[in-house]
Amino acid sequence: PFFNPGPIEHPNIPVLVSAVNPFNARLAGEVCDGIAIHGFSTFKYIREVLIPAVHEGARRAGKDVSQVQVRGGGFIVTGKTEEEVAKAKERSRRQISFYASTRSYSNVMKIHGWADEAAQLHRLSVEGKWDDMVGLITDDMMEEFCVIGTWDELPAKMREKYAGINTTISFSAEPKNPDEEAQIADIISELKTIPSVGEV
Repeated sequence: PFFNPGPIEHPNIPVLVSAVNPFNARLAGEVCDGIAIHGFSTFKYIREVLIPAVHEGARRAGKDVSQVQVRGGGFIVTGKTEEEVAKAKERSRRQISFYASTRSYSNVMKIHGWADEAAQLHRLSVEGKWDDMVGLITDDMMEEFCVIGTWDELPAKMREKYAGINTTISFSAEPKNPDEEAQIADIISELKTIPSVGEV
């Protein structure tokens, strides 16, 4: 009794699991309220591997797939100006090189024919050559893993990548004045109109 706080006002707390590989994605659909897709997921991998696995799990449990939450996935690389975007892109490139060196994430690389690059990145990580790893992540890879654009470009680019997939999407922005705050509010309003699963 000492550790029991008693009933709470909102007992139905959604449970989501993070997933990179299809087994966990299927598990999310079957026994959870949704999936939190790892940032290290290309949109091809999300559409062709993860979402079908989530839906398979939901069908096994007799759930309506449109009721399963889908959050996250991909990197949002943005800034107010092109210069800010370029800096954010290089930060994301470094992060992607780190994730891509993880062997348990290799399926994401393999679907694009990048198994050799994944193996090379793993070897470099074992050798502690973190700076060398960054150069293996090409601009083409960045386009597959990321939504890249200024604040002005963001709503259209996020719609292109996330329509029909996510129920929730997010991005980071640091407005510095009321005008920028208003712009971010407008972006959020536009993002709310992106159709989720079953609406496309």
